[in-house]
Amino acid sequence: MNYTTESVVVFTIRPKMMEIPFNKTLKCVSKKWFHIELKQKDVLERYRPDVAFSASLGSNGFFGPVNTDVTLVYKNVFINVGDAYQQTTGIFIAPVRGVYYFSFFYHSGTKHGTGLALYRNGKHVALTHNYPSTDSPENGGNGLTLLWERSSVYGTPKRQIYLGFRECHSV
Repeated sequence: MNYTTESVVVFTIRPKMMEIPFNKTLKCVSKKWFHIELKQKDVLERYRPDVAFSASLGSNGFFGPVNTDVTLVYKNVFINVGDAYQQTTGIFIAPVRGVYYFSFFYHSGTKHGTGLALYRNGKHVALTHNYPSTDSPENGGNGLTLLWERSSVYGTPKRQIYLGFRECHSV
């Protein structure tokens, strides 16, 4: 290839001529990208999906005694905003990081001990129970408020326990 002196000069000058507009464009794009990231962060911080559920066992009769932990599946689901409670498995899956409040109650009118436990990712976090007695029916409950990441929560009757209940709901 034959280059003239003139074409070489044009070739070397052209990138320098483009450098100033390119730098301005790069700064403009960087600035716009920064603002887009700020807006995106703001939207993500503002968007907190609503999550709530209320449910009961919803059956006449008795549950137990059991000799192993089993997950209680609440059949009467009154509300399930965000579909975080899985009615087929009895497991609540916290979809987002946040403050969650759980409460649970029982009524038992039998001579067997009664107890309920709440588990988070397989670890016990709350319990309510009473010892066997011959006096009037027993009632119990517990609740907790915790800051949780995405996690699973479920309730189980404790081993060697008996739950007696009638069609009544506690919400």
